[in-house]
Amino acid sequence: MSYHEQRLGLRRTASNYARARSKSAAAMGYRSASVDSHDVSWITLTAKQVEKYKQQFSKEFPQVANTIATYKCVDQGEEGACSFVGFINCAQLSGHDISKVRRNWKKMWGRRESMEDIGQMLDELGSRLKFGPFRYIPICGVDENYFNKSIWKPEATRQHFGLPPEPKNTKDKREDEYFKAPMVYENGRLIESLLDSGIPVEINAFEHSRTAIAYNDEHILFADNWHPTAGLKSVQKCDPKGKFVGGGGGAGKRIELFAASFSRVNKWHVYSMIRDIVYFEPAAAGTPIAKKKERSVRAPQPAQESSRTRPRSSRPPKNFSQWSRSELLAAARGGQLKQYGVNGNSSSDAIRRALRKKNTE
Repeated sequence: MSYHEQRLGLRRTASNYARARSKSAAAMGYRSASVDSHDVSWITLTAKQVEKYKQQFSKEFPQVANTIATYKCVDQGEEGACSFVGFINCAQLSGHDISKVRRNWKKMWGRRESMEDIGQMLDELGSRLKFGPFRYIPICGVDENYFNKSIWKPEATRQHFGLPPEPKNTKDKREDEYFKAPMVYENGRLIESLLDSGIPVEINAFEHSRTAIAYNDEHILFADNWHPTAGLKSVQKCDPKGKFVGGGGGAGKRIELFAASFSRVNKWHVYSMIRDIVYFEPAAAGTPIAKKKERSVRAPQPAQESSRTRPRSSRPPKNFSQWSRSELLAAARGGQLKQYGVNGNSSSDAIRRALRKKNTE
């Protein structure tokens, strides 16, 4: 079965979770629509602006600060080759040598206009890219109402997001956050677990493919496929519950920010709209790729004590979920949470999970 046929086949083998049902649910993070590609404007950034955005992204996603500083993408330009170029960039971020493909990818792409998804791209061009073993996962069917339940892990997903155990009676299930939009939480757990393991993931969502490299409490950061000086400004905004409030002067937070070859997107929008993903299997220990990765990982830098850092204690309080992201990261960087297996390179979500696990032991 071809990769694209795996996604087509979900209509026969997967579970139907009609989006109409989820749209009416007040589930945390469910987003019912994608960013309208017509509701954006392109801008050209100066070198100073590029550096400013890189510093901003590094501050928001310190666990990938080195990648942000050194990433040199293959630029898809005006070609509709995002799935193909995204796959090449994902290979680069996974430690593979793309020097030959960087020079010749346009010849390989030919006169194609676009691909429906990553699966179709792998069927047509994947065999020409000898980067090493990868795993392809179709997330939803072509009609986007059928979801691949074979990858779902409800218990692990509830633990990952700090959700309560599965309710026993039907009435409580109707009010349960997980059951209101399980596909969103399952997609989120899958992506964030891979990123926690240091595995970049190419994601097809919003009719665009790019490589996810990090996440925090609100956003996911993609290494995108355009030149650093290209900027895309979305004017669509949403309120805290994800409801679109229009562009221009509408109140709310901007959904997507693209600049300096990176795009920062509301992560719940992404988890709601994933079609398929692909990632490279981690390199075996001792291989050149693995050694290259080890050299590129920077040791965590100890942080100075500040008035905002929580006081030292042998066990964090139960209400650690109320700590801000900056407080969690400051405590981790200062070495105050070593006994929980986290450090300054850990994301705030990973820190919360570690603390939650210890507090339940």
